[in-house]
Amino acid sequence: MIGMDYLALANDADFDAALAGGCDLRDELLGLATSQPMSAAGMQRLFELGVAPRIFGVLHGAGDLAVARVAITSPARGPMLWEPEGTEPRLLVGVREQGVLVDIVSLSTENPDSWALRRGAAWCLGHEAFERCDPAVHWDHAQRLRIQATPIDWMRSGGEGICVLDWSVAPHHLRSLGEDVQLCCDRGAGAALRGLLRFGGVPGVREIGPIRPANERRAA
Repeated sequence: MIGMDYLALANDADFDAALAGGCDLRDELLGLATSQPMSAAGMQRLFELGVAPRIFGVLHGAGDLAVARVAITSPARGPMLWEPEGTEPRLLVGVREQGVLVDIVSLSTENPDSWALRRGAAWCLGHEAFERCDPAVHWDHAQRLRIQATPIDWMRSGGEGICVLDWSVAPHHLRSLGEDVQLCCDRGAGAALRGLLRFGGVPGVREIGPIRPANERRAA
């Protein structure tokens, strides 16, 4: 489940850079939330979709929810992106990593399979759950990670597990968890997930002779 016990970034320079970017996103998200507050009908629509009141309260309380009319763009590579001042009504959800706002995902409540990122910097919702399964972060890491199909599903579950927002980079992150962690997905989605995890594979291994001293290589 989603929580507020975010980890601190280890590197001060990385933290400062992430914090600066997060402040820009925070200002943008706050500006959109102020200019077009979420209506009672909009909140009711989310609850009709099964969004858990607790996750709504956590996100709303953190200032990570807004609504706006946006324009969706499709770059040649990477995830779909959105720009403000468009015509398509969308729900906006802040995406955090280690407590820092790194992106904003726009969702369609009419088509839960459709979403777009503001910057393309985030690869998943629920990064905290991913970190709890990462043996590089926690020696007593969790053994299972729930993969939710859509951001709406992630909100329905109360923020359990993660929702992958960018599958072009997700396999690298998920493979890093190692074989001790089990990824749990919806029924019927296992084969596709296994195929995505195999995409890109692992580096090949080749045996070569011993290293020759640099002066011998130059003489040759």
